[in-house]
Amino acid sequence: MAADAPHPCAVDIRRRTKSCGQAALRYNIEVILDDLLQPIGGRLAVVAMVLAVFGLGFLAVFLRWLLDFGRYRTISSLKPVRSLFALTLAVAFLASAAAAAFLATSLRTYGAFTDRTLVAYVECERIDDNPDYEMLLRYAPVHNGEKGEPAHYLLKGDMWEIGGDILKWDPQLALLGIHPTQKITRISSHGLEDASEGSNYQLNGGTDQLWLWLHEYGDRLPFVDAVYGSAVFTLPSAEQAFELYIGQDGYSLVKVSRRD
Repeated sequence: MAADAPHPCAVDIRRRTKSCGQAALRYNIEVILDDLLQPIGGRLAVVAMVLAVFGLGFLAVFLRWLLDFGRYRTISSLKPVRSLFALTLAVAFLASAAAAAFLATSLRTYGAFTDRTLVAYVECERIDDNPDYEMLLRYAPVHNGEKGEPAHYLLKGDMWEIGGDILKWDPQLALLGIHPTQKITRISSHGLEDASEGSNYQLNGGTDQLWLWLHEYGDRLPFVDAVYGSAVFTLPSAEQAFELYIGQDGYSLVKVSRRD
């Protein structure tokens, strides 16, 4: 190896860091868009309904004058200027309602496939006071927005990892707001130079018989798109914590400020 060539592990760390940074940037952009567009979609739906009501009202007025003309056959009963004005307003309001409804539906579809649920809060930092371990990880499950009692794990190696089993429902159910079903089953770690150097802990009983059956036969069930394992891993941080989310694409990690 040339004297000036970087160590392979250093190159690997830079590649992993760059990849994780790009993934985090993309995810944060998706989170911001999701938070902005979901309320906009709801407001557009309300606007579409209001515009439709006005449009149908003006259309009813035009049809009433048209029926009067068919009954009396006089120009005065048709009220041509008012009829044309009412018809123009009806078309304008109904067209605007259709456009607003289309945008609201599109945003709803976008939100259904980018929505995510917080399932765990994690803190992990390097330690120097234990000769057998390199990291201390604190894991707290989150259920319906409520953080549970944290548990502590000592880990070997350089990077920590959390993973589990995921059942992804059919996309048609996702449009109805049904999220993937998941079970966090393990916390582990590994070294950068030696991937076998690490620790492994089972959570929630690990992958139980039900999930093993789902892995084997789940794709044959109605409304099930896929059953698979998903995991995320990263470097520890003494300054920041991590929020673990479940979405349509599996697990994802977001760095956040540490909570007291």
